[in-house]
Formats: sequence, structure tokens, C-alpha cells
Amino acid sequence: MKSAEWAEQATQRGLLFSPLNTAFASVPAMAPAIAYAIDQGETVAFVPATETNQQSLSEIQASAFASLRQRLSAVDWQHVDETDTLKNVLVFGGDFNAAECLLLPERLQEAHAIAQSPSLLACTPTRGVLLVWPYAKEDKPALEAFLDLCHQLYYDEGLCCTNKIPC
Repeated sequence: MKSAEWAEQATQRGLLFSPLNTAFASVPAMAPAIAYAIDQGETVAFVPATETNQQSLSEIQASAFASLRQRLSAVDWQHVDETDTLKNVLVFGGDFNAAECLLLPERLQEAHAIAQSPSLLACTPTRGVLLVWPYAKEDKPALEAFLDLCHQLYYDEGLCCTNKIPC
């Protein structure tokens, strides 16, 4: 979801394949302008979510999920090396669309099962890498260690390879 304000700025900078119509009189600038999008690296192509094309949107969603399933079928969850503070961190990586795996119900269920947790915390520190941790609100040191790992990987992509995270 992107806001109308984001869409206007992206259009002005030439980042969108075609402009997203954000001329909704009663919609605030920060309200979401929902669209199915294809991230093409430097640009984004999209189909606006309107009532007039609702049937085609369900077909697009089914096709997108099938394509994502096929694309990520060869990628498996891996464990990040454990530390005294941080245990059971999962990584899904090595594919440009790795972060999107949680959109697939079966991959989300896999993450819950492998992490043995009803709640998960996820981050995408770099394109093609998804980290998932069994969220435990009461375990502040582990929570801080997970967030620190995400932060470190975000600012130093080279750390992925040294931590045995597919990059």
C-alpha cells in the first residue's frame, strides 16, 4: 500500500510505469492508494484496485501467487547461527522476491511451524533477504538482538555473506 502523496511524488520522479490516479476529492494525501504492483527494480508497474476491475484483480492475484509460489519453490528456510542471546532466527533468502514469501499462506505456516511460535517478527534488511524470529515480547534481550541484527544487515550488506545469510 502506498499513499496518494507517495504516488504523486513517484510519478513526478518518473518511478512509475504509468501514473496512479490519486485524484480522489475526499481522500487525504496519506490515505492508502491500493494497487497490485510489479517491482521492476528501478520502476514500479501497477494495476489500481478499483471496483470496475475487481474480477480482473482476483485473476491477477491468483496469477501473482502462482508465479510467486513457482519462483520461490526452490528456496528453503535456513537457520542463522545462534548466539547466547538470539536463538531460532530463520532466513529466507537468495531470491529477489524472498521477502514476499510470507504472502503465501503455506510459507507463513512453515515459518510458524519451524520457529515453533504463534507470533513472528520479520524484517527485510536487504533486497532478497527475509529474517524471521519467534516473537517473544517478554524476552527483551533477544528482541533487541534481533533488531540489532536487522539494523546491522541493513547498513552493511556484506554482513549477510559473513553470517551465512544468502545474499
